[in-house]
Amino acid sequence: MRKLSVVLLLIGFVVFPLLADEKEAIEKATQYFKDKEHARALDTVDEAIKEFGFTRNLMRLKVIMFVRLEKLEKAAAVINKGIKTFGESPEFLMQKLFLQMKQEKYKEALKTALRKDEIIKEKSPFDCMDVVEIYIKLNNKDKALEWLDKAIDRGFNTLRSLDSPTLDSLRSDPRFEKIRQKMKNIIGLEKTAKDFTVKLYQGKDFQLSKQKGKVVLIDFWATWCGPCRKEIPNLKQYYQAFKGKGFEIIGISLDKQEKQLKEYLETEKLPWKISYSGKFWNDDTARLYNVHSIPSYWLIDKKGILRYFGLRGEQLKKAVEELLAEK
Repeated sequence: MRKLSVVLLLIGFVVFPLLADEKEAIEKATQYFKDKEHARALDTVDEAIKEFGFTRNLMRLKVIMFVRLEKLEKAAAVINKGIKTFGESPEFLMQKLFLQMKQEKYKEALKTALRKDEIIKEKSPFDCMDVVEIYIKLNNKDKALEWLDKAIDRGFNTLRSLDSPTLDSLRSDPRFEKIRQKMKNIIGLEKTAKDFTVKLYQGKDFQLSKQKGKVVLIDFWATWCGPCRKEIPNLKQYYQAFKGKGFEIIGISLDKQEKQLKEYLETEKLPWKISYSGKFWNDDTARLYNVHSIPSYWLIDKKGILRYFGLRGEQLKKAVEELLAEK
């Protein structure tokens, strides 16, 4: 379940080109804030606004400062001014939603979330999950289940999220188990894994359907993904232990920058097969498997059947051992 968090607040805005003088003012204000000279930092931002105008970058900085100071009403006022000045956008509405949820203004948050979902071009399952969480807060189980189902139709496939405490109030409803089963069916568990052919970073082609007789882990990952990198030592351990017994890993990199990937591979010396398209979330294989979050692990048995999804750590290791032991 995605949580609206300060992390989202920090990355949610587009960073717009900076004028040299504006950049200098932002750097100065940021340093004051780091030094805990909060009043001086905010004064510096206000002075920059008087000189350069109410720019998106200065607005962004002021919102971040107010949030970190827990002055949420003031942060909300800046966001509202931004929407009035620059127009409604998914990025601004996301920030507004974050603040409303933090202030427990759930009815207002619902309006913001629905409006954001209405205007956004590429419909996301995570926007649905935001609405689910709000309806749960408002004790509207029917609407929460309706939007949870909609999230799955949009490609939400993180099974472990269905075990989140946030969804506890829905779990006793028979519709919830139907939704869980629907997700499993869309993922394709216990069905033949979707076939694909990719060009390996090493230069050759890899076709999934030609790996019969092997246990294959499809790993959707990226160098910019902290949780992905955290799991790399485990994957190295499993690959070293099981590669001689018929275990294969195909890593589908969702990196944007080939240079970053190349440097990481040279440093970490990953021993398994890697594919890279440079298409980010629009990677063909990622779209085929409806991948919207990473790391995303898909474990396929010797017959080409998708047997496990989303396992990590010791659970993944035990599943690999189990499938390798099968005839």
